[in-house]
Amino acid sequence: MVALAALLSCFALSPDLCPTASAAHGHGTMLADSRPEPALAPISVTDCNLRRVSRPGKPDITVTYPMLGRKDVDRDVAGWVERIASTFEAELAPLALEWQEQELPPCELMGSYTLTRPSANALSIVFEIWTYTGGAHGNLDVIPLTYSLLSGQRLGLVDIFENVDKALTRRVVDFLTGCIYALEGDVKKIANA
Repeated sequence: MVALAALLSCFALSPDLCPTASAAHGHGTMLADSRPEPALAPISVTDCNLRRVSRPGKPDITVTYPMLGRKDVDRDVAGWVERIASTFEAELAPLALEWQEQELPPCELMGSYTLTRPSANALSIVFEIWTYTGGAHGNLDVIPLTYSLLSGQRLGLVDIFENVDKALTRRVVDFLTGCIYALEGDVKKIANA
């Protein structure tokens, strides 16, 4: 899953597919009409916590997520977090009760986030969701939610790429063959990153 997150981050850093990608790294890319890209407007971020712990027969759930002061985006993010938590709880409640009776560690979901700004008009919330459902170790999912700051709409790959299949195929082949990408502001070969 981490490899997939690294692959997906390459999309946002590829100047040929995202004309403002270099600007996110301080290279001053120009837009198609030759105007400089506007500076990133500051965003006020407030941490919110969904916390459901120490409840008999139910898994422990703790997720930190951002509120950005935009009702449309905030409502979508809070709803997404609630759906993740409720689904985990519903699916794991029978197992959590059984484990409690056997005095085993509880099923658990923990989430945190980071924010990235691929351009002045977009914001990505990258969630790291860790779950434990038994076994030798937990699992980590990295899930990005990207929003247009102009419309408040959550963006998918079809909103970003003209030809999603071609873009995905090209990036997968490039990734697997060690193509050069901009990572953390430096141009590096994936194999050397």
